Amino acid sequence: ETYFQRLAETSPFYDDALLMLSLIEWKNKNYVTSLGFLELMEKRKIDDGLRNQVALLKARIQFSQGDYQSALVSYRKLKSQFYQWPEAMMEAAWAQVQMKDYEKAAGSMYSLHQDYFKKVYFPESYFVRSLAYFSLCQFGDALQVVENFEKRYTAIQKSMDKYVATDKNVKNLRNKTIEFLQTKSNNS
Repeated sequence: ETYFQRLAETSPFYDDALLMLSLIEWKNKNYVTSLGFLELMEKRKIDDGLRNQVALLKARIQFSQGDYQSALVSYRKLKSQFYQWPEAMMEAAWAQVQMKDYEKAAGSMYSLHQDYFKKVYFPESYFVRSLAYFSLCQFGDALQVVENFEKRYTAIQKSMDKYVATDKNVKNLRNKTIEFLQTKSNNS
């Protein structure tokens, strides 16, 4: 933390240091200070990757503070090409649930259930969507979402249970998971 604070504005690592300082303050629940670093970054000329990270962290801080409307505004600043965009959509839907805007929450999760996202692993998106439908008294739709969840994830869960049962060594499981994630496959 001390090192980050010492970096000059002219340093090529200055923006990264501001982000790290913001993260440190966020983890320490110093939300106002954390937001101050992020707002400083927003005024600077930073690349899209860093700008997305700033928007995501800002949204998470605002969510933590119960400022769901501001969090939604920040989540919407993320570019869809950002690797954490599906996760951010999920978090935005939770903000919508907190605001009792169940229609938008269901709609956001509906988007994650399209073929374009079929390789994205977000089982909790089904929970949010079914919760939203249930809250709207759309019980048939809620049940359909649960059935779709079971269709999509039951086989995956059985495979995971079978694999874990064959090798109880956590290190092996970790290494196999990393190996799997690094393997490019159209079948995963």
